[in-house]
Amino acid sequence: SPYLSYGESFQPVAGSNFYHQRYKPLRGEQWEAGVKFQSASGATTFNAAYYHLKEKNRQIPDPAQPLNSLQAGETKNKGFEAELKTRIGRNFELVANFDHIDLDQQLEGTPANQGSLWGRLRFSLAGMDGWSAGLGFRHTAAFRNPAAPEVAATNLVDAMLALDTGHWRFALNGTNLTDRIYTTTILSRGDAWYGARRNLIASLTYRF
Repeated sequence: SPYLSYGESFQPVAGSNFYHQRYKPLRGEQWEAGVKFQSASGATTFNAAYYHLKEKNRQIPDPAQPLNSLQAGETKNKGFEAELKTRIGRNFELVANFDHIDLDQQLEGTPANQGSLWGRLRFSLAGMDGWSAGLGFRHTAAFRNPAAPEVAATNLVDAMLALDTGHWRFALNGTNLTDRIYTTTILSRGDAWYGARRNLIASLTYRF
């Protein structure tokens, strides 16, 4: 199913700048073209899209005044995104995502490339059906905000183990299993944010 879409947006921006001038509304327009595919069996779906976005009056940091935000004239971003979901055999599922963005240089940086890969296997253990285990990888490319240190590329590992039996589901989910210490953003004014450390979450669910 190929498609083509066009949209416009209008969003008021509250407040005023450091010099007591009210902000102008944020205006945007976006073109998007893509394709969606589903196999005859329903076991595989694939989506891909290319977009081109133009905005006016987006707020950006003022290099001359840290307490102020400027509004850019017109910024242009374009990108590509794709997702694949497939089932291999009866018991293995695979999900892959990839995003690429060409960001306008006036804006705070974001990774040009991001991707993830996740697989889940259903199996029996000790004569009991309903077990599933998953393993996933997330990648974020290095990027830089204007006049700021580079944010290094990041690779993270996630996993899960679950048991579905009757109305009950027991699950253990883990993210950033290697407990990697990494930054997600460093702004030109010096602010830096760290990503989440290792997280393990156990859950018990009952379905009515």
